[in-house]
Amino acid sequence: AFRNSGTLEIERIELAPESTTVYIQAYFRPHNWIRISSETYIRAGAEGEKLTVRSADGMPLDTEFYMPETGRHDFSLSFPPVDPKTAKIDLIESDCPDCFKIYDIDLTGKKAKPGRSALAKKYKKTAKIHSKCGILTDSTAKKRNMEGFFMAEAKFKRPELTDRDLIDFYFKKYPSRSCDRTFANVYLWARFYEVEFAQYNNVLLFRDNSAGYGYAFPAGEDEDVKAAIENIMKWEKEKGVPFCLYGVTKENFAKLETWFPGKFDITYHRDEADYVYESEKLATLSGKKLHGKRNHVNKFKALHGDNWSYETITEDNLEECFQMALKWRNLNGCEDDEEKNSEMCVTLNSLRLYKELNLIGGLLRVGDEIVAFTIGEAVNDDTFVVHIEKAYVDIEGAYTMINQQFVEHEIAGKYKYTNREDDVGEEGLRKAKLSYKPVFMVEKGVVTLNEDSKKECAK
Repeated sequence: AFRNSGTLEIERIELAPESTTVYIQAYFRPHNWIRISSETYIRAGAEGEKLTVRSADGMPLDTEFYMPETGRHDFSLSFPPVDPKTAKIDLIESDCPDCFKIYDIDLTGKKAKPGRSALAKKYKKTAKIHSKCGILTDSTAKKRNMEGFFMAEAKFKRPELTDRDLIDFYFKKYPSRSCDRTFANVYLWARFYEVEFAQYNNVLLFRDNSAGYGYAFPAGEDEDVKAAIENIMKWEKEKGVPFCLYGVTKENFAKLETWFPGKFDITYHRDEADYVYESEKLATLSGKKLHGKRNHVNKFKALHGDNWSYETITEDNLEECFQMALKWRNLNGCEDDEEKNSEMCVTLNSLRLYKELNLIGGLLRVGDEIVAFTIGEAVNDDTFVVHIEKAYVDIEGAYTMINQQFVEHEIAGKYKYTNREDDVGEEGLRKAKLSYKPVFMVEKGVVTLNEDSKKECAK
């Protein structure tokens, strides 16, 4: 479904002759409030009749509801019945620009894939990239979820805010420069995808339950990771599912080759590689290669004189950033593009949970107006990853300026490297990232059993 908010997720919908009940999971900053309007309605398409909410269970209408410590609350809304032949409905709070709107909610029972945006393209399109794994149907995902020894022991679950300390512990103790290995990234994108985690035999495991995906490279001591991979191979064989690891770096694969010489193949995907830069270079833009970037910064300063400023994002200006993000969303047609919409929901949720996720951000003003902001976090002791960057395109040089100012004030002198994530295969984004002259790339690939190993496993 297309949506303009990541705060609400549809858990299920019950259709009955007398009513339509929508079960919802709300995710928002703990101890902050949300409110559901009594004008909320469902409809069968843009021309369908508006069916206004009758009642709510677990959520008082038109009343501020303060979120619990977990940052999650479940409730349901009851509407008049829809025609049994209806295939899709929209759930709309009201017709105001900033009210939540979720379009094309499927009622047929066929599970549609969400737009996977930036994160999805890190693990990529199922048929194109994972066809080598042979994981091309939903039946494979169902096999991977079969109950058994592993499922009973591992207890996979979707990450919640209360899991931050556990996940951070593993990510910090067993560091990587991959932008995927931060709690905020995992938590925010897990709202959209079928990624779960488990602590199992001293390792942290992530799996993707959607068709075409397997397990991420585990985090833990080498001997425990090796044992976990041996068990994954065993479990997948027992369930008749091809073995597949995603998001595997060159360092990860070197370990696999040491533990299991010649057993695996890896396919790296250029679209998923993270761009890593020297932070000092991004801050000073020194050298002939970055001369053009210095010109953009100098022109911005010349155009705006003393009428611009940089600020660290704090609770005092967080709401202004949120309002700028809403305006940016409307200006960039996010509601008409599923991938942009998903990414924008992550952006809004990162602002809503800015404190809880331990994020660091900066903003750029021209006069009193915020024209750009950016948000990130440390991925290890020497590398900072920039997750989000938004600027108004009609403010010339705003993107270059917020990039330079953020690194100068928040990163340089603290972290040697800045990871600006991947280019998701977009030509314009790739050109822009290359123009800053990365010092290296964090390449990530998909690991499968080679043909000889497959034959051996089949015996």
